[in-house]
Amino acid sequence: MVEMTYRNPILFVATDKFKDMSLSIKFHYPNKEPEVTYANLLAYLLTDRCRLYPTKQAMSQRMDELYGLSLDTKTSSFGNLHTLEIRVKTLNPRYTHEKILSEVVDFVDQCLHFPLINSSTFKEAKINLESALKRIEDHPVYKSFLLATQAFEESPLAVFSQGSLKQLKHTKVSDLQKFHKDLIKKQPVIIVSADPEAFKQLDLERFKHKEVHDGSPSYVFNQHPYVQNQIDRKIQQTTLTQLYRTQIAYGSKDYYAMRIMVILLGQLPNSLLFNEIREKRSLCYSIQASSLNFEGLMSIQTGISLDKPKEVKILIQDQIERLSKGKFSKSLLHTAKLLMLSSLRSIKDDRPAYLNFIYQRLMTQQSLEIEPVLEAIQQVQFEDVMRVANLLELISEGIVKGQDNA
Repeated sequence: MVEMTYRNPILFVATDKFKDMSLSIKFHYPNKEPEVTYANLLAYLLTDRCRLYPTKQAMSQRMDELYGLSLDTKTSSFGNLHTLEIRVKTLNPRYTHEKILSEVVDFVDQCLHFPLINSSTFKEAKINLESALKRIEDHPVYKSFLLATQAFEESPLAVFSQGSLKQLKHTKVSDLQKFHKDLIKKQPVIIVSADPEAFKQLDLERFKHKEVHDGSPSYVFNQHPYVQNQIDRKIQQTTLTQLYRTQIAYGSKDYYAMRIMVILLGQLPNSLLFNEIREKRSLCYSIQASSLNFEGLMSIQTGISLDKPKEVKILIQDQIERLSKGKFSKSLLHTAKLLMLSSLRSIKDDRPAYLNFIYQRLMTQQSLEIEPVLEAIQQVQFEDVMRVANLLELISEGIVKGQDNA
């Protein structure tokens, strides 16, 4: 059984499913540079060292003393906003002692408000982030997506959620110190998931600040006309990313029809794209569709045989046309709905996924309960899928073109 109580800015999620407690603190700010690169640098430092525990060994020892507490950070894009999350997980106090939560909150407070940001720690974080970004640049799938988005310079879409090598090069330790100082003045969203008895022992007042609004996270991308960016690499296949405007906002009346349409197109073992392009014709190694829910976009990504990109593009358009004309089976639609319903019905057993679901709903002012979502999915009809498929418009392609080394 899960019960939720929201006392702005803290959401209490009471559950006895788990033997541990999870505390998530999420800061949000505009999804633009240099803030995104600064946030990714800070993410390294928040879990590294702080003034009270100034060495990695001291940090590790303190977490061991707190019954193997885990401390993680994560950054992610959220439409118009970008988020930096610090999350801790520790044993439920009923298995430890009554003061454990007070000690956990003190530890989080030290990490969040007093991280060790100096020339030495900054240099280390900068090296780590640079290495991570270079690895991403070398990955054809990520690179093709970056190529597909880089033309939209005035949009959050053009900002890579993990940061920018160009921005990183010019970032100084004073920039990061100021970013941190400004960030902790903002009001984070705080989500606690634990046994109901644990809430009585939690004092989170120190994380409450004056509310700072950064605007709505969701928007509908409307920039066009079509653009294409391509690079050549000495690899054995070509990787293609296509971006389509859906013209559908998060939470709108057609939102779940759009989600179902994307599943039909490229998320099932027998989806239209996989069946027609991979299974029947062996033209690609993999192919899938996904939705960028807070931007009003859909993406298609595939790894293609070196000499088959044009044929694959034509077949992708053919499958979209099939959806728009209703040339798909009702049984396939039923399967797509079942997949989405099953995923949501089991989400409460996956704490990180469930807390992320709640956060997204909270930030977009949607119901926090799953039942209205399940009902909306069940109401999606054949004609709804046809209608939203007709709205799709190809706006961008990013291509990492393979070359034959023979």
